Amino acid sequence: MPRPAQRNDKLHLVKTPGGIVKIHYEKPKRNKDKCAICKSELHGTYHGRGSLSKTSRRVKRPYGGYLCSNCLKNLIESKVIAQIKI
Repeated sequence: MPRPAQRNDKLHLVKTPGGIVKIHYEKPKRNKDKCAICKSELHGTYHGRGSLSKTSRRVKRPYGGYLCSNCLKNLIESKVIAQIKI
């Protein structure tokens, strides 16, 4: 991985207390999570940066953080109907 000076990040010139101008590199923002089926934005997930555990970044249900509630509902209904027909 290239060092920060060679990445395509945003640059900020910062003047230090000693009077020296230094370059600070801003990391790019993280994209918002999207549903795997309908590509709508997922609600209840953490979008910021930081050191949160994996369980606190997602919704606490099956397929949480992967599917939206509407797509999950349709998936469960289709599986139940398939079980009944068999």
